[in-house]
Amino acid sequence: MKFKNYFLSTPGSILIGSLLISISILASSGVLKINLPLSSLGEKTTPAASSATPSEILAKVATNIGLNGSKIKSCIDSEKYKPEISKDSSDASLVDANGTPTFFIGKSSSDGKINGVKVVGAQGFEVFKNAIDQQLSSTSGDQTFQVAVANGPVLGSKDAPVTMIEFSDYECPFCKSFFQSTLPQIKRDYVDTNKIKIVYRNLPLSFHEPWATFEAQAAECAREQGGDKTYYQYHDALFKATKSNGAGISL
Repeated sequence: MKFKNYFLSTPGSILIGSLLISISILASSGVLKINLPLSSLGEKTTPAASSATPSEILAKVATNIGLNGSKIKSCIDSEKYKPEISKDSSDASLVDANGTPTFFIGKSSSDGKINGVKVVGAQGFEVFKNAIDQQLSSTSGDQTFQVAVANGPVLGSKDAPVTMIEFSDYECPFCKSFFQSTLPQIKRDYVDTNKIKIVYRNLPLSFHEPWATFEAQAAECAREQGGDKTYYQYHDALFKATKSNGAGISL
């Protein structure tokens, strides 16, 4: 039957897959899940056509904020930071961070780990305020996770009493929403007042590739040129430039 054959065809499969993704995202409270079945995704997102390669485009992003774009491109092409990005993803799985963005907020410690509460998704400022204030007042949340800071770039004072670890993906639309809507107030009220520091760790989702990993590598490469401060300058530029959902950047 024609009706049956339509749903067995590629357009029909893509339509069903799109509906499943929409339902999954709506049900996940502003977080993209890493364990969405790839079979439900239809065809992989194709970045916008461009004669420039991702590393060339990301080098241009670097040049636009005063960095050495040529060095950024060479660094990305070397893939030197892929093992570190893979380690971030592995560490995320150990604490059931299976989507982006996922946050862990806890007391800073000298052993490079925090015992923190988990916040999942691009929640509003009040959710983060409550979790941070709990940790500042030395009370614990309902669920505690031990999470490694590792070698993640730090935003804020390294001596801040509370640490917020963010597992994120530069191509995740909910991560971009957090960056635009919630991070500025957290930064103003807690980071700039030396109450917390934020540590960014990479969790590029498979259905946002190849751009998610290219961008994660580029940010690590930017860090080489000026440390954590430069990392976050590039971090900001990426979130402002990306189209999200694996579509990448076009300049």
